[in-house]
Amino acid sequence: MAGNSDNESRSWDVLIFGERILKTAKIGAFIWLGLSVLVLIIVSIATKFLIGLISMAGCIVEAGLWLFFWTCIAYHFIGLGQIAVNTDVPTTPSYTPSLNNTGFFDKKPEKAKNPSGSSRGAKVQTTGGATASPAGKTGGQDAGGRVFSAPTGNRADIINYTIPAGTTKIDNWAFSGWINLKSVSIPQGVVSVGNKAFSVCSALRSIYIPDGVQTIGSSAFHFCTNLTTVRLPASLTSVGKSAFLGCIALKTIRYAGTEEQWKAVSIGENNMRLNDVEIVFGAD
Repeated sequence: MAGNSDNESRSWDVLIFGERILKTAKIGAFIWLGLSVLVLIIVSIATKFLIGLISMAGCIVEAGLWLFFWTCIAYHFIGLGQIAVNTDVPTTPSYTPSLNNTGFFDKKPEKAKNPSGSSRGAKVQTTGGATASPAGKTGGQDAGGRVFSAPTGNRADIINYTIPAGTTKIDNWAFSGWINLKSVSIPQGVVSVGNKAFSVCSALRSIYIPDGVQTIGSSAFHFCTNLTTVRLPASLTSVGKSAFLGCIALKTIRYAGTEEQWKAVSIGENNMRLNDVEIVFGAD
């Protein structure tokens, strides 16, 4: 009888020990599962944080690249390096140069020298106090008369402008970047319009190019985004590259000559807009 009691006692001990092992295993499994879930949560949060940092850095780099791109575009089209300050220019909405501020210089002007003794980049003093760039810098003097270089200054306040009589050429960059210029009067006798002469004059709605003008320079009117009507003379022989590039509102060309004369005009590349507009032949 005593032997049976010892065997039963041992059996119960084994069962109790097994239950303890099972309970311990269950607790360990729950702990392991909890730790695994916690690790997954931490890894997920860290991954999202790192991805956010990388995405933010990418956005900053992309914004910097776009800023650099548009700065280059603005420098090229508006000609930031061409703008100087001249407080002698009146800032009234309408401006007609007087004899004391003609805005152009005569043939063979005397070049002013800068402090280093070189004439490169120097300004030429004209009769009456207006300044213009020296010959060879932005087109030089015309063989038969005067080159018009519009005075610099607070361009934003000038909305109407009359170029003086006697002008034979409108110089390169003459009105470039005059964003509020709505009208300009070009006199008879002008034979050429320089490169970028009216570029980015975004308020300009129409332009009348008088008879006698033979050439319109490259990018002369590019990005005049509100320009709708242009009058061109029968004397015109060439239109430079990109002269009307970006003139998205241009709808009508009033041409003084015939259709045959128009076909003979040499038109540079990047003037696709001229193919989409209405051309009125024989216009005054």
